[in-house]
Amino acid sequence: MTQSRLMTIALIVSITINLLFLGAFIGHRMWGPQKHRFPPHFGWMIQKLDEATREELKPIIEREAKRISPLHKEMREAQRQFNEALTSEPLDEEALDKAITEVRETSAAFQTAMHDKAMLIIKRMDIEEREKVAAYIRERAGHKHRSRE
Repeated sequence: MTQSRLMTIALIVSITINLLFLGAFIGHRMWGPQKHRFPPHFGWMIQKLDEATREELKPIIEREAKRISPLHKEMREAQRQFNEALTSEPLDEEALDKAITEVRETSAAFQTAMHDKAMLIIKRMDIEEREKVAAYIRERAGHKHRSRE
């Protein structure tokens, strides 16, 4: 076989493999399992609950996620500004100080709102459901702790 024929075969095999992976990726994205059926800020809280309870809480979660979205955007913007100030050359200490203060304030506001919204959802749960939430929190805390070791 000539070198050009080998290159042609290699090119065809490469394109075929790439198309196969691309098809699998697109198929998974379009028809694969939906990881976040609920907004991610609240979905974790109910993922271990039964389907009926999740469906009952879904409208509340979606409504509260929409309400908290602007705070989340503010927090992300503050983090972006901090990253920008952090990597500026020369370092502008005043801008960096202002940016970290903004990160702290927006993060605190977001965290407070998240806790308030979580309480709205938790108050609708019975004891078994709250125990599942508590077990999930303990499981995640243990997982995070182990991953740092």
